[in-house]
Amino acid sequence: MIRNCRPQDGLDIVPLLAQLGYPASPEQATRRAHEWAADPERHLLVADVGHTVAGLAALCLIPLIHRDQPIARLVALVVDDRHRGTGVGHALLDRAEQLAQQSGCEEMEITSNRSRDRAHRFYRSHGYDDWCERSARFRKQLSPE
Repeated sequence: MIRNCRPQDGLDIVPLLAQLGYPASPEQATRRAHEWAADPERHLLVADVGHTVAGLAALCLIPLIHRDQPIARLVALVVDDRHRGTGVGHALLDRAEQLAQQSGCEEMEITSNRSRDRAHRFYRSHGYDDWCERSARFRKQLSPE
């Protein structure tokens, strides 16, 4: 079952964030779950499998000055190691796409580290194109890590 993340899911998303390569303390994860739940432009979804949080998807809706419709950006998608290959990722991505469409988005983009080959194959299998060669993406650290 795909549902909105609840603040009490904070502890359950800690290992998922770690598996994605972004460790967080239980306090950080719980605070972030609260923040995401309070913002209508952000959707934090979890896959609930047998009362266990088996996956997570984080979707942001982004208004653009040069377009009438917002775009959707999937900024995180992770399935617990024990549940990979069971359809959890497909269900999370499908629900994120539905939310994006319901919010008026005509396009969805996904950010993913270049080292995640398996994830890239997954996204391509869902009809996503890697367009980084056509459009540059720049990043600058604004504060110390």
